[in-house]
Amino acid sequence: MQVSLCFGLTSIHSHALLDFEASTCFIDILFVRAHNILTIRTSQPIFVEAIDDWVLSWGVVTKVTILLVLQVGPHHEVLTLYLIATPRHMIVLGLSWLETCNPIVDWYNRSITFLVRLIPLGSLHSLDSVLADFGLVARLPIFS
Repeated sequence: MQVSLCFGLTSIHSHALLDFEASTCFIDILFVRAHNILTIRTSQPIFVEAIDDWVLSWGVVTKVTILLVLQVGPHHEVLTLYLIATPRHMIVLGLSWLETCNPIVDWYNRSITFLVRLIPLGSLHSLDSVLADFGLVARLPIFS
């Protein structure tokens, strides 16, 4: 799926994988370095596990991106992505993103549709928890 990541005056176009089995959203470490995306160190390492509870050798998270604007067509939102060495896909949008955005995915026609709605502030708990990890507090109204 075509996406754009925006921060400051920079806009990066890429592809993202929708993965409902991934608990959250990830971005490839080398992609982050190549595009000079700013990151923040996590307070402690987070181990990414496969479905069989094995810790993935490339899945130890020690950094997240700064807040980025993710754009998919006309839809946009603010999020952070966890850095891992992804074997194939530069950006992985996981269950946390799918639940928050709740897009309509037409697999047959390979299209995605977003309902226009206001995301209530209470649904930003995942953003708040990420910011709290770094001693930051923010409440951002996000429209989609």
